[in-house]
Amino acid sequence: MDKLSQALKSKKLRVTQAREEIFHLLSEQSKSMNAREVYKNLAKDSQTDLASVYRNLTVFEELGLIHKFPNGGYAICEHDHEDSHKHHHVHIINHCTHCGGSKEVSNHSDKICRLVRELKSFTSNLTNVQEIVVQGVCSSCSKWQ
Repeated sequence: MDKLSQALKSKKLRVTQAREEIFHLLSEQSKSMNAREVYKNLAKDSQTDLASVYRNLTVFEELGLIHKFPNGGYAICEHDHEDSHKHHHVHIINHCTHCGGSKEVSNHSDKICRLVRELKSFTSNLTNVQEIVVQGVCSSCSKWQ
């Protein structure tokens, strides 16, 4: 069973054509896409409306299948949820503010775990750091600037 089906069935949600289309589209991207971009890039014969795109992106985010960036873009979550460190996995995402490219760091070291613990001391109101987004300009874009 694929990642989408497993995640949906684990929460007793149906696998629908709209969900498959949206997830497939995001899976093929190397850049984040906002909801309107997802809607515009769905197949011309798709029956999925914009409201369904928004609803399903929210469902995917809640299931941990995708990430939502501060700019409103979405990208597939690429790491395996099984964590050998015996603690909650922290998503570390590189995001290019110029082209919108995004890449999740699929694993992390003990140094990152220490950094997260240190960050918690600065953000005392956050009990569980879930995501670190590193924004900047990627090497491809920086060649043209």
